[in-house]
Amino acid sequence: MNMEQWAETRGIDVKVLSRFCVVGEGEREGWLGIPYPNRTGTWGTNWRNPTDRGPKYIRDGGAAHLYNPLRLGPNTGEVWFVEGEIDTMIMVELGYPAIGVPGVGHAENLISRDWRYLFLHAMVYVMFDGDEPGRKAAAKLMGAFQPNSYMVDLPDGKDVNDLWVSDRQVLLTILENARDKR
Repeated sequence: MNMEQWAETRGIDVKVLSRFCVVGEGEREGWLGIPYPNRTGTWGTNWRNPTDRGPKYIRDGGAAHLYNPLRLGPNTGEVWFVEGEIDTMIMVELGYPAIGVPGVGHAENLISRDWRYLFLHAMVYVMFDGDEPGRKAAAKLMGAFQPNSYMVDLPDGKDVNDLWVSDRQVLLTILENARDKR
């Protein structure tokens, strides 16, 4: 599967996807590489398998890390924590300052007390997948940013990318309503 085909399955413009990703070569031919930027370049790359065979991801660069293409930090007015890189890319493309948590299993370990200080005065929105693990992880993450946090609940079984592909207007309405409720 090439990047154009992969972008089509996710409902993302290939130009957007190519700004954030690379296509693998050699033993990773056809895999989608999602670089994790840091201050000195790239911390590592999360490789996404385009097939149903083998592992879904292979991570170069060590343990899981927050995905942050905007390099958000101190003095940010708002930040949106979402689940996964693709959801982050969609949010960024929509103009929302987003950080991706690479799966809810990593949420608690990645958000230490130290991270809280980066967003001390920001409004923090947490919008993980619309399932029990996503909602539980979102509630825990919100606790680190109280009182300036708000959980955005997605419909059952849906994530940002699902809504982006199936009904963009529903996603946009959810986002607008979240900002109005804070």
